[in-house]
Order: sequence, then C-alpha cells, then structure tokens
Amino acid sequence: AKPVLLVVGGSQGAEALNSFVLEHSSILLSEFQVLHQTGAEHFERHKKSYEEMSKSYPETVRRNYRMTPFFVQNMGSALRAADLVVSRAGANAIAEIAALGIPSIIIPIARSTNDHQSENAYTYEKAGACVVIEEENLLIGLFTDSAKRIIENPAAAQKMSEAAKQFYMPNAAERIAEDIIATATNSSSSY
Repeated sequence: AKPVLLVVGGSQGAEALNSFVLEHSSILLSEFQVLHQTGAEHFERHKKSYEEMSKSYPETVRRNYRMTPFFVQNMGSALRAADLVVSRAGANAIAEIAALGIPSIIIPIARSTNDHQSENAYTYEKAGACVVIEEENLLIGLFTDSAKRIIENPAAAQKMSEAAKQFYMPNAAERIAEDIIATATNSSSSY
C-alpha cells in the first residue's frame, strides 16, 4: 500500500545515500517501501547497522525495507517496481532510469571528477525528468517533501516520466560513432 522508493548508488554503492537511508530509516519506512542497493563492499556493515537500529521498529515498519548488495540480474525488475528512484548522477544510472521513464530524485556526488555528476543531474532536471538535491542539502524534511510532491501528484509524476523517456537516447553509442565516422570521412575528403 506504500509507494516504493528504489535507492541505488551504483555498483559500489554510495556511502552518503546509504548513511542517509539508515539514519532516517524509521521516517522513510513509515512513508515508503524502500528497496536499497548498498553496494557489495558496504552491504554487511549496513545490514548489521540496520538490524541493530530496527530492533525497536514495529514489524509493520520493518517489512517495508529490503536491502541488497547489488541488483545483478534483476535491476530492470527493481526499476519497474519503483514509484520513485533515488540515485547518483552517473551517465549509466540516468540512462537506465530514463529508459524506463521513472520519476527520480538525483543526488550528484559532491566534487565529482570535472563535476560531471552535477552537470548530468542538472541537465536531466532541466529536461523535466527529475528533482536534484545536492548532497550537502540532503535533509530528511527536504527529501520527504520532494518525494511526496512527486508521488502524490500523478500528473507531475507522469510529466517527469514523459520527460525522462524523451531524454533517453536509444543506440546513443552507435549514433555517436556514426557522427564521428561521418565527420572523419568529410574531413578526409576535403584534403
């Protein structure tokens, strides 16, 4: 009966996202069902932390949480189950989310190489496909307000979904390769 948040930080996980989910799990789980990909490296530590902190949670709250090290075979199923994805802003992550047209909250890595994650996140947001929350602004009130504003407004969620699908470029690698070959061919023929 609760909306599903899928929290992913890439194959290695994202420590800031993992800590946020665990620290605020009682609040998040009272509002949402959470599928949480921690990354294999962090899984056992976070599992122990969650087991310890959630001992006092009612069973109705505890059952709203599933943690996994990494979605290997079933990432597509996890994405399709989600009402909202919470993710870093890597190009692959955004492409997967966009391909299925899932509304999202994107949290770029603070100070990523060449600040590419912020650039990715804000380009995707400008397209209307997500809401960006900077890591230093990742506060539970702002987060839950943003998530509820998307989930509880079907028209807004649909608009984000459509924008995400528009943003997605199937066969992007092939298109880039064709452009490079065409440019190289045109350049060499002009000599």
